[in-house]
Amino acid sequence: MTIYCLYRWASFGRGYLFERIVIEDLRAAGIVLAAHAPQHGRERYTASDLSIIGLGDGDVKSSLYFLDDLADPQSNFYITRLHDAESRAIRQVVLMTPQGGRQLDGEPRPAAIAQAGRYLPRPVLVEVSV
Repeated sequence: MTIYCLYRWASFGRGYLFERIVIEDLRAAGIVLAAHAPQHGRERYTASDLSIIGLGDGDVKSSLYFLDDLADPQSNFYITRLHDAESRAIRQVVLMTPQGGRQLDGEPRPAAIAQAGRYLPRPVLVEVSV
């Protein structure tokens, strides 16, 4: 049981660290956003991690586990990591509705999630069945 607890806390820690890095990178890029501060009790449980004018509320996820339960998305966009098998690299990606993607980058290219890395950084349309 102790090992499991340590594993869970380490996972939460890595997730929060990834979230802080993403938020700092967005701010350094000049993107104006409002972000919650998970180190402050109640803010740890907010429905979204950040909000960007024109895009809405977003969540930062350290992996794609949340795709299993995307029938009722709680956020307008998700910032996460995607393993690109071809280049054997982890890439940061933003998942959003096709309408949101067109608003930012134009018409996306359809692809399976396993091949999406090949077309990045251009917008890619990946169908997620729920």
